Amino acid sequence: MVSSITKKKGRERKVALFFLPALFLAALSITAAAYFWLLPSLQAFGQKDVLMIVSATDHGKKVVFPMEKHGTFVISYTHSVDRVPVVEHYRITEEGRLILEMFENSTFGAGLGDQMGELAWVDGRQVVRNINLVLDRLPLRIGSIANPSVHIDYDRTSDQGTERRIRLLDRFENGELVYIYFS
Repeated sequence: MVSSITKKKGRERKVALFFLPALFLAALSITAAAYFWLLPSLQAFGQKDVLMIVSATDHGKKVVFPMEKHGTFVISYTHSVDRVPVVEHYRITEEGRLILEMFENSTFGAGLGDQMGELAWVDGRQVVRNINLVLDRLPLRIGSIANPSVHIDYDRTSDQGTERRIRLLDRFENGELVYIYFS
């Protein structure tokens, strides 16, 4: 009786030792396949071709948007003095710099730079086009009155729902300085 149990356990060990390398290779191949399948998504969150919003005091505190060169984004906020909504439109250059192309709001606002480009009225809103202000990085102080948001794939005329938006007060503190740049 003892010898048959010992023989059975010995066979089970041989079978387990035979299948152990096979299991290891199967797990390795599944992991490698998943890695290569997810690689494009993982690269999007690396340091290349992303719009970064980083705290000036805590560099670990950041928001990352995958974005390509020539991509566009918008910063929307409430003007802290005039209390009117403002929308600033940016584009990324081939060199990875930010270009303020235009902004729009409902009235002339203190410090909004309407002298920087061509002023027009579109659908009852003041639009300043062709600003073309080049920035390596954009400093932005987060405020509860301004309540800024960053929008990727922004189209105020579309209801398709493709926009990606983040309210910066959800990620950063009131009064915190952040830098926005392309990497």
